[in-house]
Amino acid sequence: MSLPPIARSTDPVTSHIAAQNFSKRQTQMDLVLAWVQKQPGETAGTYGELTGLGHVSAQRRLSDLKNQKLIFLGEAQLWQGNKQKTWWPRPQGRLL
Repeated sequence: MSLPPIARSTDPVTSHIAAQNFSKRQTQMDLVLAWVQKQPGETAGTYGELTGLGHVSAQRRLSDLKNQKLIFLGEAQLWQGNKQKTWWPRPQGRLL
């Protein structure tokens, strides 16, 4: 499954050219997925700390991975006093 475009259809052509050369998003997704597989059941905040991406960027990449059906949401747990959902790797070849 491919990622949605980084540039909007209304953006100038230069934005589309830059988006074609932009691999940061996929690199971040690979990093976050590796941590979800290595240490499943953590929150976006925790994965943000583990990866060094920060909570917001990790949450965005987790959403991308969920949309690609590579991970799924679990029960909530506390992170810094707030409830956040946990993230789990999807077993290979199984859609839950």
